[in-house]
Amino acid sequence: MRNMKSISVASTSNEELSVEELPEGWIATTLNDLVSLKKNAIKRGPFGSAIKKSFFVPEGYKIYEQKNVIYNDFKVGNYFISQEKFRDLADFEIHPGDFLISCSGTIGKIALVPSGIERGIINQALLKITLNEEKILPKYFFFLYKSERFQKKVLGNTRGSAMQNISSVSDLKKIPILLPPLAEQEHIVARVEALLSQVNAARERLSRVPLIMKKFRQAVLAAACEGRLTEEWRESCKDIETSSDLFSKIQTCISQKYFESCENAKMSGGRKIKDERKNKKSEKPVIDLPELPDTWNYFRLEELSHLITDGTHITPEYLDKGIPFLSVKNVRPFSFRLGNIKLISPEEHYSINQRCNPELHDILYTKVGSYGYAVQNNLKYPFSLFVSVALIKPVKEYFIPDYVEIVMNSPKVFEQAIDRISGSGTPDLHLIEIRDFRIPLPPLAEQHEIVRRVNALFERADQIEQQVVAAIKRTEALTQAVLGKAFRGELR
Repeated sequence: MRNMKSISVASTSNEELSVEELPEGWIATTLNDLVSLKKNAIKRGPFGSAIKKSFFVPEGYKIYEQKNVIYNDFKVGNYFISQEKFRDLADFEIHPGDFLISCSGTIGKIALVPSGIERGIINQALLKITLNEEKILPKYFFFLYKSERFQKKVLGNTRGSAMQNISSVSDLKKIPILLPPLAEQEHIVARVEALLSQVNAARERLSRVPLIMKKFRQAVLAAACEGRLTEEWRESCKDIETSSDLFSKIQTCISQKYFESCENAKMSGGRKIKDERKNKKSEKPVIDLPELPDTWNYFRLEELSHLITDGTHITPEYLDKGIPFLSVKNVRPFSFRLGNIKLISPEEHYSINQRCNPELHDILYTKVGSYGYAVQNNLKYPFSLFVSVALIKPVKEYFIPDYVEIVMNSPKVFEQAIDRISGSGTPDLHLIEIRDFRIPLPPLAEQHEIVRRVNALFERADQIEQQVVAAIKRTEALTQAVLGKAFRGELR
């Protein structure tokens, strides 16, 4: 049943809130009328000058901060003031049942003060509200506060792009509220909790999908690099070239390119080209590797590559303009992270590239800190590399870059990286260890088929993740729809 009277309540900006159909028994009021009659029922924290670090003591009365509210954890924090200082700031003391709201930086978060807390006060970044529970139930206020309309009133007067602030206490007191009787508040709270428990359960299930998709991608890479992903395809193929035949072609290609490089250097008067394959080999034992199909074989990575080197070992001077300079921070599995790229002079770039010259479809592989990430170079502009990234130049005609990117991100190659890292501080992979990675080499036609199948499966995983993001947004919208109906009296 509806009361057809039109009710108007002045809001914080002097606009009129018109309610044409107020549910029977409901009243139009403001937040100021719903707080406790006790002093300091709505109280912003003290000025910063009232709580200086010089006032802190090892033990005493606790100072509650933003993180207590943001994480809803009233045990964290270790700032205390003396009893004398506490008496000076007694107006800011909090008690179980109070609501605390974050007012600066991460604004608008709310938490209910639990029982059993250490006695203490709020700092300047918090606001406390003590309700009159004879008029409004704490749980009802909590859900009301979370509603979109109430949030707009609380945060509507924030200004600035860096450190925003919540509405003033005087504006908060004027926020209009449509309030049902206590019995109906209990009923609304029960209905909202029941509905939101379903929404939250759906959101929690959706939040697990990214981890599932990560495991799925790793399973795809493992199957691809062990021959399981193309098992049916192999059975349907007749007279397929073996990887041993392919390896002979790769070795011929490597020798020919090395010879050409030496001849070019000789003709230009340059020094003799160093053959990286003559370096000392790793002495670390190889981890157990999966059995491969009959037409596949394991080979050392350097046996399949023209060159494996790394970027400069000297930190260059950074400029506002210049050539991009990439480090381990800019490389992720199958992708670049190109925000905040460092820039260096063309002269330094030229000097670095005498040794390490990234070209299209080369593979970049992280080897210091966040090690084990591989990405194919698809950047259309020149760049230099830091020592934290290795550069792999595969024999692209027979060891195709798309497959190399897949295998270098696969679980078994990562296990080899883990087994070979050195250093007691930042993890570090030496080039000698990367060159010694055992790589599964399928026939050329099968490499192309592996790439096609992995791309198709990864594309499907991407689509699922996009659907999950959209679904999570819908759960947020559904939450607000439930709260909106609740506080319009439509969940009666």
